Amino acid sequence: MCAALRFGLLACSALAFACARGETTSARPKPVEIAAATNEAPELPTSTQQLKASGQLGPGRGTLIVDIEPAAGSKLSEGAPLRLSAVGPHLTFPEAIRTELSAAHLPLRLPIVVSDGATGPAELNLTYYTCSHGADAVCRPERARLTVELDLSGSSEGGEAHLTHRAGS
Repeated sequence: MCAALRFGLLACSALAFACARGETTSARPKPVEIAAATNEAPELPTSTQQLKASGQLGPGRGTLIVDIEPAAGSKLSEGAPLRLSAVGPHLTFPEAIRTELSAAHLPLRLPIVVSDGATGPAELNLTYYTCSHGADAVCRPERARLTVELDLSGSSEGGEAHLTHRAGS
């Protein structure tokens, strides 16, 4: 029987995602899962990181491509919530990404509209889940606030910029 059901955890925990996919486990729920089950919002640490995106964007509509890599010894938790939003001076992000994490959705493609004369940077908020491997595997949320330097000097409209976020860095 799935541990999330055995312990009555029906909240959005990593074990509940595993159960929804039909996986079984005998692992005990971890403290974050217990807090989620009792409707207490656990304090999620947020890593901050400064990155430089490769590629060039010009005025108008372009695309910011975001790759996500798990930390060594872990994997991305398929089916778990994935959120990406962004803001920036003279930059417009017409939509945020709110979906379930899936290899089919990676890399993430975030539309961006660059105003003439924009200088950046973009501030991204990224949330997803990773799971460690082995008998004592644990899944945990990853939350990152990324300050991304963009090359906005393109003379033609649009373009693409690419960055890679590594969990735990």
